[in-house]
Amino acid sequence: MYEDYTNPMLPVNQTAIDITLQPVGPDGKRKEPESNVLLALVENMQYAVTVDVLHTVFSAFGTVQKIAIFEKNGQTQALIQYPDVTVATAAKEALEGHCIY
Repeated sequence: MYEDYTNPMLPVNQTAIDITLQPVGPDGKRKEPESNVLLALVENMQYAVTVDVLHTVFSAFGTVQKIAIFEKNGQTQALIQYPDVTVATAAKEALEGHCIY
């Protein structure tokens, strides 16, 4: 079967367009869209990580609206919600890759 890829009237997969329009960082990797919700991966737990512990750590950057801790693929993860993207971005930049204890 032959398809004419030069024909502008052919339908386009919207997902392909969305992916190509995502901003690219200085390292050449696609940047994740900013959100007011952070996904925290809890690794190498030497002490219990509770909602109270996460609230204490993440509230240093602003008001934490919600926290949810769950297990996925054998890994402890948490969602932390802030009221706006600016506060979430500041928390992510400050805490990413750091030990919370």
